[in-house]
Amino acid sequence: MTPYWIAFLLTAIMSLDSVYKRYANLIWGLLFIFFLIFIGLRHEVGGDWGGYLRRYNEAGSTEAINYITRFEIGFMFLNWVAYQLGGGIYMVNTVCASIFFGGLISFCRKLPLSFLAFTVAIPYMVIVVSAGYTRQSVALGLAMFAFGSISEGRFVRSMLYIVLATLFHKTAIILLPLVILYESKNFWLRLFSVASVSVLIVVFFLLEKLERLWVVYVEIGSQSDGAMVRLIMIAIPGIILIMNYSKMKKVWKDSYLWLIVSLLSIALIPLALGPMSTAVDRIALYFLPLQMVVFSRFPILISDRNIRTMLIIGIILYYALVQFVWLNYSNFSAWWVPYQNYFVILPKINTQ
Repeated sequence: MTPYWIAFLLTAIMSLDSVYKRYANLIWGLLFIFFLIFIGLRHEVGGDWGGYLRRYNEAGSTEAINYITRFEIGFMFLNWVAYQLGGGIYMVNTVCASIFFGGLISFCRKLPLSFLAFTVAIPYMVIVVSAGYTRQSVALGLAMFAFGSISEGRFVRSMLYIVLATLFHKTAIILLPLVILYESKNFWLRLFSVASVSVLIVVFFLLEKLERLWVVYVEIGSQSDGAMVRLIMIAIPGIILIMNYSKMKKVWKDSYLWLIVSLLSIALIPLALGPMSTAVDRIALYFLPLQMVVFSRFPILISDRNIRTMLIIGIILYYALVQFVWLNYSNFSAWWVPYQNYFVILPKINTQ
């Protein structure tokens, strides 16, 4: 059994029995450590591994100020510090993984079926995004901190998280109008927010044509090819939320936020058919938490315990199928399989 399936089964099992809630703090702590090692100390895993490694090594041959300001300064500064300390690409990945999983776990713990929410995140958010799109995984982790702050009514804090996210991946700026749209009661400000989202999508598309981001952005090929599939996967829970919105808003105060995300996700689908698929797919990554929200809340609305349990099992099987198909049939899964870890290759290096 590969580590990917071990990771999936760990949380899937806990999703089926509430007894684990008694030891929630301990379990989340152990999960954080496990995934920190699993993702942070991965070796030659992810389609962009070579690109990130080259960027890291350039810290030794480029003037500090020029190096740090070449791309998003948060990520480049982290690389520069890691290089000065001799921590290697593994230090960079471990710090990035700690931010991502900190945001993911914090977000999951605010949801009713938290372990189920984490299970939903594993096939794509964890395996593909955190182990492949390192910069944007940090931005996504900070975005989940922001979503959690929004649901608690902490508007300023959510804005700060989004600003920090842009230091690792500038596409995170797309979330600022979303926060304003959710918080504002003013029609014209809401209209401005919607217009801003549209303009930002176009701007990012144009910038994609004008800039050679991240050595032609190694992960572009994998993102663009699956843009439609991923958007549909986000749209499915979006439709479920829309159909049950009247019930959900009575239980969860932030349902309006996820209604906005649902509508935006569905609106992006036509754009994924054209030349803007890469830009749209990159932006849609920030809407992935919608799956966790809907599939951890929707079963709660079902009063019949047996039906609720069957639904939870169905959700787990659905995402198990997603993981199976991606690992075995994706054009890009060869960059993830077989999985390697620093602790595994270290003994080999020492014996050479």
